[in-house]
Amino acid sequence: MAVLRGPSADQPAIDLPHAPTLADVARRAGVSPVTVSRVINTPALVTEKTKLKVQQAIADLGYVPNLLAGGLASNRSRIISFIVPGTHLLLFNETVQEIVLRMAEAGYQVLVGFGGSNDSAFNESVLSALARRPDGMILIGSAPNKVTRERLLAARIPVVEAWDSPRRPVDMAVGYSLEDMSREISEFVISSSYQRPFFCWGLGPRALAIRHGITQALVEAGRPEPGFLQYSFPGLFSDGRHAINHICELPERPDLLLCISDWIAHGALTEARYRGISVPGDLGVCGFGDQDFAAHIDPPLTTVRIDGREIGRVAAELLLARLQGREPPERSVDVGFELVRRKSA
Repeated sequence: MAVLRGPSADQPAIDLPHAPTLADVARRAGVSPVTVSRVINTPALVTEKTKLKVQQAIADLGYVPNLLAGGLASNRSRIISFIVPGTHLLLFNETVQEIVLRMAEAGYQVLVGFGGSNDSAFNESVLSALARRPDGMILIGSAPNKVTRERLLAARIPVVEAWDSPRRPVDMAVGYSLEDMSREISEFVISSSYQRPFFCWGLGPRALAIRHGITQALVEAGRPEPGFLQYSFPGLFSDGRHAINHICELPERPDLLLCISDWIAHGALTEARYRGISVPGDLGVCGFGDQDFAAHIDPPLTTVRIDGREIGRVAAELLLARLQGREPPERSVDVGFELVRRKSA
């Protein structure tokens, strides 16, 4: 793999009397301006030898392509908008990294926006992103309401809803089944003989759908309806400590905490140890996300693992297929999930 490190040895840098242009790059590389444009915009159409020669000329001259001008000429911005709910970038870090990497390899710039903590704020972020005329859009979660959905459809750009599997995606989707997750968690609770589970849960539509699904299954199995505390997703370490303090004041203490994130679960484990509550002897604790610390705390955390990197890879592939005029094999992809059983429950 060739590495470009500024001006080449056989052709020293040229001190131009003006900012370098595409024509200057073409003369430096000994190719046509059209070839330079192809290297910048559609590198797959150019031979490796020609591409390296043009890239070296760009490095020699310090040329910065005018992507705005190219976008106006082709009606393409080479920009992908990526909307994340709230400011929870850490939770979706692997997904973001994979999408940014794969889109950059294809010549696209990814602009990450934060959608706020409610549907209205998320809708405003989507509309603001559409005003910049992106070539495509990726959302973490589903379009939250009819207005957002209609605007996305009217934009006539490829859209991927990630980390979700909506029954009627706007365009394409990659995620996991909320129904399957609710079923597997409730089966785990019942088979493990927990009688009084308690939710430390989030407020978003996906979190509520999972909680309602688990609650329904537990009630049908003869368990009492679980109590719950609600926290802003994905929650904080301090929320877990607060949850333990809360359940210790209840007339009948729960025997299992189901937490919407590993951060809340970690806080709960810490406060339980401080209060002398045995985990899992007196209380089971489950998290969500399988963060890198989950397997290394004491006791190791039982949690739900979502392959964020795979979601990012599939989302990028779906989007690129449409951007390149190809129809993806599937419009909706379920990457599944895994209930990782460790010692905390």
